[in-house]
Amino acid sequence: MKNFLGGLGLCAALLGVSYLGSQADADTPPGIEAVMENFQGKKNVHKQVKAALDGKEDWEAITKLTAKYAEAGAALNKLATGKPEKGAQAEWAKLCKEFADLSKELDAAAKKKDKNAMKTILEKLTASCETCHENHR
Repeated sequence: MKNFLGGLGLCAALLGVSYLGSQADADTPPGIEAVMENFQGKKNVHKQVKAALDGKEDWEAITKLTAKYAEAGAALNKLATGKPEKGAQAEWAKLCKEFADLSKELDAAAKKKDKNAMKTILEKLTASCETCHENHR
């Protein structure tokens, strides 16, 4: 009986540690690679938003895309305190915040169905990406 209870106690302790570990992981921002996956290949949310605006405007689909864009921007902003691959950390932090702010503005414009504002913001996001990649990648 003591062995059984001891085994239960050990299992409970391990489950508790496992649970706490999963909670810590949920609070940890994804790495830069995970954030950038949103902007590559078929998952490229930037290109999907542009294409959606140039085609038949399905605002429900567009707002889903811009919400994903804003989420990626927020995740990137959480990485702003880290050290970039190259370049100055202060500039990295500024560009991460700018990208996050613009992606949030894009989502807000989509919710208002403001196509012109969205196109302007997408141009600014493109410039932000290019500047960041030139200086920090």
